[in-house]
Amino acid sequence: MARMYLVPEGDNAPTLIEVAKQFGMSKQAVDIASRIVWTVYEEKYQKAKAAASNPRAIPEGWEEVVLVAPKELVREFRVRLAEYQQSNAQDAAKEPALKKPRAPKRTAKP
Repeated sequence: MARMYLVPEGDNAPTLIEVAKQFGMSKQAVDIASRIVWTVYEEKYQKAKAAASNPRAIPEGWEEVVLVAPKELVREFRVRLAEYQQSNAQDAAKEPALKKPRAPKRTAKP
């Protein structure tokens, strides 16, 4: 619904009222939903833009170092680094997914 309003297809862009009628909602609800989607889009766009402008972004918890060492040690370091990255990726995959807390049940007021 928000996409229909934010990304019109063709020459005729639907109005808030037209989208609201199609989904059986108020125009205010469509507007609020569209603003939420747009805000999330903007946040993700800005993060992606920042990452693209910094191609040497370092992951959190990592450090950048300059290593001057014999070739054999550099090869060994690269192997160990690849193993470390692989084991961390596997550990992350094993972590249970976080569950959303349930909303409290509403009770009718007498």
